[in-house]
Amino acid sequence: MAGKRFILFGNDSMITGIGMGIAFPIIMYAIILTMKDALISLGVLPEFWGDLPTSTRTLTIIALCGNLLLIHYFNNRRWYESMRGLVFPTLTYVGLWVWFFGLELMGRF
Repeated sequence: MAGKRFILFGNDSMITGIGMGIAFPIIMYAIILTMKDALISLGVLPEFWGDLPTSTRTLTIIALCGNLLLIHYFNNRRWYESMRGLVFPTLTYVGLWVWFFGLELMGRF
């Protein structure tokens, strides 16, 4: 065991992909929401923009698309098992997004 260390997010494994796939969109959403609030308080964006329901829908899908950055990162390092693990939380998040916003987009409120 000497010389070996446990690195959860530093190796190619399905657990790495699942963990990063769960955490990264949440972190991206928090960053994007903070940036939006800062732009509204600076007067760059109008104040009513933060209250629009499409704002939440759009920011959520942009945060979800942040997983594309992870796919690129994993692909450059040839971490194919991590890419496979990333699929599960991404599909779950897409399903939740469609569940919450899909009927609104289809015209059924």
